Amino acid sequence: MTAARSTLVQFQNGTNAFLTRQSWNLAHGIWTEDMLPPEQIGAGSAAQPLTVSWESESDGFMTGTEGSVTYLLQDGQTTLYVYWDNPFVGSNGYDIKLDGPLSSDYSVDHSGGSGDNATVTFSLKAAS
Repeated sequence: MTAARSTLVQFQNGTNAFLTRQSWNLAHGIWTEDMLPPEQIGAGSAAQPLTVSWESESDGFMTGTEGSVTYLLQDGQTTLYVYWDNPFVGSNGYDIKLDGPLSSDYSVDHSGGSGDNATVTFSLKAAS
């Protein structure tokens, strides 16, 4: 049976920073089997971003999926927060933000993410 709502998160690391997962949470839904947020995200580059994926889906009658993952950058103080919300009723919502001493060294963005079974791409890049 296909979930009523799902969100496939594609995360692109276009920097030389390594990231370590600090927390992960689903307010609604379940993690898709074998599609958990990775514990570590390796370095990429602007020319060849490293892309990793994870996915959550609704679990129950007339429900959606909502979750977040927080990663710690290799400086041990700067955090990257990724959030998605794909409700059964209403618009999808997304957020990505940095907090900490290296925040100004990077830029973050997201694209896509429309529909009931959405794919959203979040990116981390060096600040220009």
